[in-house]
Amino acid sequence: GARSVLVSGSGGAGLMGEAPVAVNNAMESYGQPTDGLNHYWFENFPNPGGLPTLGSASFSLTLASAPSAAIMSVLIYAESRSSTPILGATILVNTNTWITEYVATGTSVVRALTVPNHPNLHGLALMVQSVHVESNGSLAASRGLMITVD
Repeated sequence: GARSVLVSGSGGAGLMGEAPVAVNNAMESYGQPTDGLNHYWFENFPNPGGLPTLGSASFSLTLASAPSAAIMSVLIYAESRSSTPILGATILVNTNTWITEYVATGTSVVRALTVPNHPNLHGLALMVQSVHVESNGSLAASRGLMITVD
């Protein structure tokens, strides 16, 4: 379709006036991580797998860690946020509604999450967090990630 200039090269406000851009936070981090030997996070801006839109077969999450990888990693999915201390880590998703899955370990791990093309999923919010067992036996966790299907 037609394109409009939102910001001019000279730093002006552009054709649409000041602050004309609304950002859809389809993926938004929240809470504080529980760092251990490593720091863990989701690569969510820009997300290499694109946005969580209806019918997206390419949507994915990329989980990163530095300086090294954990010995075991789990993704936790839930329908709402929470803050629950468990064995030294803070779990930022609702532990009453969580679903867990083991994922590969590494410094950059991709988890495909196909979004079905079902209209009832529009606006659905899903909370995700990664929890890791580190080489010293302690737990560490990423920040929470809220994913909203568009």
